[in-house]
This record gives sequence, structure tokens and C-alpha cells, in this order.
Amino acid sequence: MREGMARGCVLIATTLFSRAAAAFLCTVVGLNCSLAATTPTQERCVDDFGAKGDGRADDTDAINRALSGGGTVSFTSGKTYRVRGAKVHEQTGLAIPDHTHLKGNGATIKLLDHQDKEVWQPCLIRLVEKTGVTIEKLTIDGNRMNNNPPLEDGDGGGNNIQLEGARDIKLIGVISENASTDGLYVADGWSVSGGKKSPTDGLFCESSCFTGNSRQGLSVISLQNAEFVDCEFSKTSGLAPEAGVDFENNWPYQVIREIEFRGCRMLDNQTHGVVFAIRRNICAGNVTFVDCEFRGNGKQPISLRAMKEGGRMRDILFKGGKADGSYILIGTPGHDCAQLENIVFDGMQLGTDTWIRYDGAKHAGSEQSLVIRRMKFTPSDNPPESGMVVLNDCDGVLIEDQIFPNSRYAAVRLKGRVTALTVRNCLFQGMKKEKGFHGVFFIRAQDRNTKVDQAVRIQNTRFMETPWAALLLDGSGDWRIAGDVTFTDCSRAQVSESFTGMLIDDAGPYSEGKNRAVSRYSAGEAAGAPKPAAMDSLSSD
Repeated sequence: MREGMARGCVLIATTLFSRAAAAFLCTVVGLNCSLAATTPTQERCVDDFGAKGDGRADDTDAINRALSGGGTVSFTSGKTYRVRGAKVHEQTGLAIPDHTHLKGNGATIKLLDHQDKEVWQPCLIRLVEKTGVTIEKLTIDGNRMNNNPPLEDGDGGGNNIQLEGARDIKLIGVISENASTDGLYVADGWSVSGGKKSPTDGLFCESSCFTGNSRQGLSVISLQNAEFVDCEFSKTSGLAPEAGVDFENNWPYQVIREIEFRGCRMLDNQTHGVVFAIRRNICAGNVTFVDCEFRGNGKQPISLRAMKEGGRMRDILFKGGKADGSYILIGTPGHDCAQLENIVFDGMQLGTDTWIRYDGAKHAGSEQSLVIRRMKFTPSDNPPESGMVVLNDCDGVLIEDQIFPNSRYAAVRLKGRVTALTVRNCLFQGMKKEKGFHGVFFIRAQDRNTKVDQAVRIQNTRFMETPWAALLLDGSGDWRIAGDVTFTDCSRAQVSESFTGMLIDDAGPYSEGKNRAVSRYSAGEAAGAPKPAAMDSLSSD
């Protein structure tokens, strides 16, 4: 009987107050307090604590009363609850304890109007070093039309959801919209352990949408061990950089690693679908995008670059999925400050006039800096002076198992300094002949400042139905074509006077079906030196 009384006390107290109240009540009546500590807290609806959800009243205090006990806190479907924001460095807004489950049931929480212009703007949900919080089927509306963005760019708040050194957080079926800065901002905590601030560790986000926000759908400042499944980051516009997803760690204690996106969509953002902006030689690594879409974005669908201070990126994989719009940018044009290792693009479908630009980067490891394989290019009229793949001021590139379809200009173009390019197991399928253009099919190194510091290796590769030139070599460097290379129905390959050398070993069969081995050729060896016989064999003029 006493046990039944204890359970009754626990039920009453946890429903109306908290676990602490349950323990106090048990003590008053002289019962075993351990029952209060072990009995699960029942689900509590915020309406039972005075929340109105009429879209006008300030429901912050009522919701906090429901939250005070932790456990599961529910909202009523269809209602809109207005709340005050949680300002950075202040204990305001919603106070969410550890191990709390916010069960939205399709309800909305919306930020009240804050027209005061301050550096620190309020966040709707702010979790500082919290553990085990789940937010499910809840719409979070930042009310950006009636809330000013921070006066200073940076982590000045204004985010719908802000995680700082949080652990084991789940976002399921969440809609985060209309933030004056970011739909979701993920960073390190404020406390310092062992001289380092701790990153947010353990984030699972599924079937959630971050749309119509001002600065980013998602900002990743310091995060490890995260999964995003079937999520959307869309229609970001208003405050630079206006991307769907932005990776931007700024200090040595901030980390970006072990993050996976599966079946996610980066759509219709003002600038980039996803951008890496890494600085101060900080490493971002082990980030994977599988079957994701990058469509309708205003600038590059994908941009991997370092800031001027320099930054390192490694083990970043884009596998499958789709991208359209402008070019995919890898590197930092004009600065040569990005350090890259094992950046892989594998099997992605690219839209009309979408190409890959690798520009301004250093190889930073034992593996290739960039790997391109099985990408699905769409035949198109690419812009002048471009190609399907353009390499400039970079090194350590591998192109393999790749088909380049019919194109108007170059399939692969070299510019500036290019070091250690390997092309193997590829097929180049013809191109359109355009008057006034070289119609270069494979490599266009026409720029006079082009320098190839190491050999370009072409292995097990076929060139088919090229009406102009399989290779246009107009630059300087040592070129090596080795292995089973086939030229089929090609008109000719050109070697300009500025070309310093070429070595062809067992490069055949050619269009005649014969193997031809040609020794090193250099235009500077003697006046009027003949071109390699292999080059003549390609001509059908």
C-alpha cells in the first residue's frame, strides 16, 4: 500500500512540477525517495502549464514550466506558440534541460518581434553543452521580417537552432524557417577542457527542412560524428554568404570531421548549395555526401575553398547525386592557399553547362589531391575558354574510369601550373567542330604561362571521332602517353613550337590498328626536326 502511495505521489508531482518536487513530496510523507528517481517522467503538454498557442500571447514562461522536469514535452497540433529568444551570454528564452524530448506534433514555435538593433540577437532554441535533447515534428519560425539580424557578422545569434558543445542531439521532422541568420548553427561550447573547447559531438538530423533563412540553412563551425538523412537546405537569401550549407571553422580548437549527408537536397540558395570556407591551416575532413542534389543555386553548386590565411581539407567525398548550374569550384583562384588531399567526385550527374574547376591549391598528403571518376557530364555548349574539367595552379590530379561525351570545346583543359596529372581508363567521344575555335578535344594548354612540372600520364584511354584534334599540346612540359591508348577516327594531334618534349611508348593501336613506338621528340633539338610518326598517323587530311 505504501508503494502505491509512493507511485501516486510521484505521478502527481511529476505531472504538476518536477522530479525534484516528487522527491520532496515523498520525503514529506515518509516514503522511499528512490521511486521518484527511477520512475519515468510522463509526457506533459505545454497547454496544461498555461501556454495558449494562439499566435499572439507570449508563451515562453508557460513552456519553461513544462520543460523544467525534462522528459517528454508535447505541443498541440496546429497551434502557434510565440516565445522570447535566448540571447547569447544571457539566460533568456526557452530553458531546455538535458534528456528532453520536444514532441511538436506539427505545432509551430515562433519568435516574438525584436526590433531592437543589437550585436547579440536572440535564438529560438539554444543548447549550450546540453545532452540527449530530441526535437521532433516541430516548426521553428524565426520571424525574420520582424527581427533584425545581428549588427556584426559572426556568431551574434539570430539563429533558429544554435548548438554549442552539445552532445547526442536529434532533429526529426523539424522545419526551421525564416531565421534572421541561420536555420541551424553548430559550434563548440563555451567551457574549456584541457585547453580546448569541445565541439558539438553526436548530431542526427532526419527528414528535416531548413528553408527561407537569411545567412545559411546550416552553418558548421565545430562538429563531429553527425548524420543528415533526407534533409533539405533551401532558399537561403539575405545575409552573406547565403548558402545552403556552410563549413567554416575559424580557430584551431574547432573541428569538422566524421559528417555524412545521405539523400539531402541543397536547392535554390542565393549563392552556393554547399561551401567549405576553411582558414588558418585548420583541417576539415571525413565529410561525405551520398546521393545528394545541388540544384538551382545562384553561384557554384559546390565550392571547396580556403580563405586567404590558408586551410586544409582532406577525405571529402561526393558520391552519386546531381548538380547543375555553374561550375564546381575546388581551390582558391589567385591565392594558391588551399591544401587538399583525397577530394573525390564519383558518379555525380552534372547538368547542362556544369563543369569542374580546380584552381589554386596545393597537394597536402601522400594521396591524390583530387580524384574525378565516373562523373556523368551532359553534352553541351560550354562557355568559351572552358572545358568539362579545367585545371589551373594545382597538382596531384587523377581522372579515371571517366567518359567525356560530345562537347563544343575542350574536355580537359590545362592552365597555369599543373603538376602530376594522371588520366587512365577513360573514353573521349568526339566533339562539335566550331569555326573560330580550336575544337580541342582532350587537353588544351594554349595559355603561354602553362607549365607542367611533372609528367602527364595517359593510360588505357581511347579517343574517338574527334573532327579536329585528339591532343593540342601548346605549352611546355614533359608528356607521357603510355599503355593501351587508342585513337579512332581522329583527324590529327598537334605539337606546337613551344612544346618541349613528348614520349610515346607502345601507344596504340591507332586508327590504322598498328602499334607505333616513338622516341622522345623535342622541337628545340634541331631546326626542322620532324614530328613523331605517331602524330602523322593521326592525320587524314
